[in-house]
Amino acid sequence: MKTEFEYYYNKVPTKGLCRNNLIYTSLISKDKKTFCQWYYNDTAYHHGHNQIIDPSLMEEKWLREVNYITQMRNSCPDLVPNITHIDFTNHKLYFEIDGPDMWELVGCTGTASISLRSVMSHISEERQADLFPKMAAAGIDVDAPTPHREIQLLAFESFKTNFPDAVMEQAKEIYA
Repeated sequence: MKTEFEYYYNKVPTKGLCRNNLIYTSLISKDKKTFCQWYYNDTAYHHGHNQIIDPSLMEEKWLREVNYITQMRNSCPDLVPNITHIDFTNHKLYFEIDGPDMWELVGCTGTASISLRSVMSHISEERQADLFPKMAAAGIDVDAPTPHREIQLLAFESFKTNFPDAVMEQAKEIYA
């Protein structure tokens, strides 16, 4: 690809720029039209804290991602961004950026609010089914503006269906 890329970070309130993935290196084109997942232990991006440093394990993660993301794209194209290129040699997946992500929608300041309805297209139907009861329990109206911190806490509660409670509680301490 001839497009120039730079590291992509989330702007986390009170923490500043933070890598947005613990395994792959996130890149974004300078024109902000393409996102790249690079399955490489780039120590500059991860600052020596990459979760996967074993090359065989990184290879396994890469192959699994390519397999599942292409299956998902073929089965549910409305849930997965358009894959523009797969670089098998360098372990890079390229996606067309189709709009702002949740971090960008809330302004990345921790003070902005959005309605969760405005980002439901980014959330699977299965996850939505899990979210609605949790939203009701937390007193969150899907159409009302909701502060970033409340959305983050809700996301971690939702992910408890996929990850151990202790991991999600630790994530809350770090990120929310």
